[in-house]
Amino acid sequence: GLVWAKGTKYQNVRALMPYYPAFAYVTVLASSPVKTLKDLDGKKLGVGPRGGTPQTQFPFIFDILGVKPNYVLGTFADVQSQLKDGLIDGVAYMAAHPYAAQIELEATNPARLIPPDAATVDTFIKKFPFFSKAVMPAGSYKSVTVDMPTVAVWMYFVANKSMPDSLAYEITKASFDHVD
Repeated sequence: GLVWAKGTKYQNVRALMPYYPAFAYVTVLASSPVKTLKDLDGKKLGVGPRGGTPQTQFPFIFDILGVKPNYVLGTFADVQSQLKDGLIDGVAYMAAHPYAAQIELEATNPARLIPPDAATVDTFIKKFPFFSKAVMPAGSYKSVTVDMPTVAVWMYFVANKSMPDSLAYEITKASFDHVD
């Protein structure tokens, strides 16, 4: 395991089904001088709560870039408020789209999404093959006017491997029977 699970093997689990891809990007206000992830060196970056996907995974992306942001922890509502107030420079997300926090931000503040560049994505995926190349489609948010290449990780429904096959089947079937 990595980060909070460092050194621990979780072998008594099984993935029942993938739920959604979580896309990696940083949101900045449209007026921000930050244009690339490298521009965040030494800047304040909200990464959500301790142990969340952005807080645990974005440091790996920034290590590849040789960038050291000053990470700010808090709920996404807190770090988004800090972004709006100019107290931090950006907010890192690894989320599905549409993500309510991003929609809410863009309803009141012009914003830009900054994904990792192609070379960083390639290096990151070689080091962490459970991530993959992804494209956030144009129109996902107001600020995404063209398809946006990035990196994503799939979120899975995980259960203990001792779960009876019949229950695993029923949960998976119910999920697919009720896709909205």
